[in-house]
Amino acid sequence: SHIVMLYGFILIIIWELLNMEVSIMRLFDLKVFPEFRVINDTHQNIVFDVVSTALLQMDDVLLDVAQNAKQLNEQGLKDIHESLSHKYASSRIEASWKALSALVSRRLLQPLSSRSPIIDTSAIRMNAILLNVAHSCQLACTYCFAEGGHYGRPEQEKVMPWRVAKAAIDMLDFIDEDGYTIAIAFFGGEPLLNWEVVERTIRYAKERAHGFKKTRVIFNMTTNAIGLTPSRAKFLRENDCRPMISIDGGEAIHNMLRPAKDAEKNSWQGTIEGVRHWNDIGGDPLTARATITAKDVDISSMVDLFRGLGFGKVNTQVVQTEDPDLKLSPEQLHLYEFQQLRILHDNLENSDDFQRVYGALRRGRKRNGFCGVGYSSYAVEPNGDIFLCHRFASDAQFQVGNVFAGLDEDKLGQYRGKFNLHESLSCSTCWARHVCGGGCYAENFFSTGDPLTPHPTRCHLTKFMLYHSIEYLALHGENAPLIHLSEMPDC
Repeated sequence: SHIVMLYGFILIIIWELLNMEVSIMRLFDLKVFPEFRVINDTHQNIVFDVVSTALLQMDDVLLDVAQNAKQLNEQGLKDIHESLSHKYASSRIEASWKALSALVSRRLLQPLSSRSPIIDTSAIRMNAILLNVAHSCQLACTYCFAEGGHYGRPEQEKVMPWRVAKAAIDMLDFIDEDGYTIAIAFFGGEPLLNWEVVERTIRYAKERAHGFKKTRVIFNMTTNAIGLTPSRAKFLRENDCRPMISIDGGEAIHNMLRPAKDAEKNSWQGTIEGVRHWNDIGGDPLTARATITAKDVDISSMVDLFRGLGFGKVNTQVVQTEDPDLKLSPEQLHLYEFQQLRILHDNLENSDDFQRVYGALRRGRKRNGFCGVGYSSYAVEPNGDIFLCHRFASDAQFQVGNVFAGLDEDKLGQYRGKFNLHESLSCSTCWARHVCGGGCYAENFFSTGDPLTPHPTRCHLTKFMLYHSIEYLALHGENAPLIHLSEMPDC
């Protein structure tokens, strides 16, 4: 084990030295898409700055200047003149240098050396929590990472008592600050099996926030909707909690992948009835969350079906499993990608997966990590144990406290600073790294054994979505000279 540790340490040193050498050779890390130039009305170069996550349009001179710049000072300008004077007039080089400097001052271009801090540890706040209110479920989904709802811990309490939920809410940092948000999620198992605690928690959290006029409290829930009665739907709507519904296609496929534990019941019909109750009370269209398996990759038909049932958005996620009956083959993965592209070009509004990335291209906040685990967000189990997130709840090494004893700061210290891009050999030079943040740490861990080594299929699909969203903008955008990239959606 000491040899393995030494080998890993040597690899990290070599990696850092290589990055230092690259930084000396070039000032910026730019991803250029020459293939998109011909489809852009302006015929400008489409350029993505990997460090700032800004998408830019550049003429040839500005692009040459940016790619050849070594330093942002008078000597840097002299060097640029020497290297590019045979191609461009001095006045054009000067103008492009000024434009480059302006982009840097606005932080739309950021040098490779500007490694921003992961997080200001002096200002850590707990403002997001997931309450695993039920370790039980009516369904026996074939791919369930929660092992039927109990996360491999069948001996634990199956529903969360109110005292645990209250203690968890009391741990949140309520602060009266502009733009500050408290996010509370209900999960399971099936959260509607513990409706009393869900309802009581929403009321209590809103009471806690009452004295903080600037603080916004938001709620969300992932559910199979089987227990979504008209009165529950009304309460959730009135309290701005819009559920996301787990549904895996048409009736036959859904019942095959998400069968009821009671063999006499039809899980599809139960889900559709709950969705109907929501629609009947006039709730905003719900989001369908479909897991895509080898049993059905026809997402075009799936989107049409869900739209017909009244859903607004359709969120598809490729199953993460090694089960040969469920895992997509390479051919099926390509079919999935092709259908995503067809949906995108038919109607962007019908592609929630692309909308998330396309919308991100309009905003702009780079990510140094995937999510706030260990800093701002945690998951709480029915017995009060606190984990880095709900996906880690089946592995005791990721437990970091209890709602009654508080957070284990010593154990948290093992993770803080570790879950970030700068620590990942796999991601530290990837052009999409500050968009995806390295992928879900739990998904990475359970697929590769390392939270910082991304799941290869998820990594591929993330870059696929980003690449074709940039292509879509180049083809259909308003030719805005500056377009920004923002963070991708949480798992």
